[in-house]
Amino acid sequence: MDIRRDLHVLDPGQAREIRLVDARLRVLDARDRAAAADDFEHRRELDRELAAERARLTEHWSRLRGGAAPDGNPDFAALAADGPVVLVASIASGGYAFLLTGDPARPVQVLELPGLDHESASERVLTFLTARHFATADTYPLRVRQKAQAEVRDTLAWLWTVAAGPVLDALGLTAPPQSGPWPRLWWCPVGFLSYLPWHAAGPPSGEGVLDRAVSSYTASLRALAYVRRMPGPPAHPSTLIVAQPEAPGASPLRGITEEVTALRALLPGATLIAGADATKEAVLTALGDHDVVHLACHAMTDVHAPGTSRLLLADHESAPLTVAELAALHLPGRQLAMLSACSTSEISPDLSNEALHLTGAFQLAGFRHVTGALWPVSDATAGEVSRTFYAHLTGSGAHSPCTDEAAFALHAAVRQLRAGYRATPTIWASYIHTGA
Repeated sequence: MDIRRDLHVLDPGQAREIRLVDARLRVLDARDRAAAADDFEHRRELDRELAAERARLTEHWSRLRGGAAPDGNPDFAALAADGPVVLVASIASGGYAFLLTGDPARPVQVLELPGLDHESASERVLTFLTARHFATADTYPLRVRQKAQAEVRDTLAWLWTVAAGPVLDALGLTAPPQSGPWPRLWWCPVGFLSYLPWHAAGPPSGEGVLDRAVSSYTASLRALAYVRRMPGPPAHPSTLIVAQPEAPGASPLRGITEEVTALRALLPGATLIAGADATKEAVLTALGDHDVVHLACHAMTDVHAPGTSRLLLADHESAPLTVAELAALHLPGRQLAMLSACSTSEISPDLSNEALHLTGAFQLAGFRHVTGALWPVSDATAGEVSRTFYAHLTGSGAHSPCTDEAAFALHAAVRQLRAGYRATPTIWASYIHTGA
């Protein structure tokens, strides 16, 4: 975001140097990717060389940034103009929600959440992650998965009681909207709280967050400002569908064929890249020519080396399309990326505030709206969510997708899925919208 900020405010020589540092870092990344992995001695020497050059460029970059004019304090009221933004943090003594309400006279309000103390919250998150694993893995007996789903429901109820419910009450979102457009809300959880599905918080029966507001997420206030500075949608956005039902070395995704058939009916002018044609090079080329991209494929998430998390395309074994490469793209003005794949928004435990995942990579590349998943999702329900999502965006195929309706479309799709699977929240609570 720093490199891609508006450089015209800088001295021309300084701006040129910043772009040069960016270009040199990209060259280093390309050398790193192209190096043979099986030549240990060469790899070791190259790693040392690349590390030394990266350190030198980083030092140079720091000097350049130190001499640049500061970005200035963010305009909190402006950030909340389309709906409140909620930063939530947990410390030893309790939790705190910082509410950006859009009120110029009182742009930030602090709400104490005593039940969200670090010990209680971290223990609850750990329990949730364990339960989520058992609930989403078909290898475990049904009774084990049912018990795990009960733990997940308990977590959503706890989150509603100690944090999400009080936040919505403080914002005046005390009941479902009776008329007019749904109110919007942006969640910005800090640290390990990012593992939790805040949009899905609620009691096992009765009203929760999904019944009072349309939720979106942002990694930070700066990230939200970054995507809002991107150009708005064209009158007739072009759409790309990437479908890879049988990636090498991965289990087949049998629902993708039906998913693509439904989407082509709703998006009749869309470009389709599928099967053996869905290579890294083909997808990267097509991303530069389309405003909307729908990716229906496997994704592999490496929480210990998040830059290597990837989409499983036709040539992923020899030429993986990774988080690092997607984040390096500069595609300003792109509107929507729907990632119909598993765990595309899963965070790294060591870098929980960094948004180093596929959703974050598409956002940084230039997409105003990105939908992803916090954990694995099933093939069948991913297709169901996609169909409802695009039916909402296109008026059931009557017009081009209204991409700025993405958060509302995903909200409608998740609520519809919840109606059929209320007792199994891992099926519907994974899907999130990030962006403007």
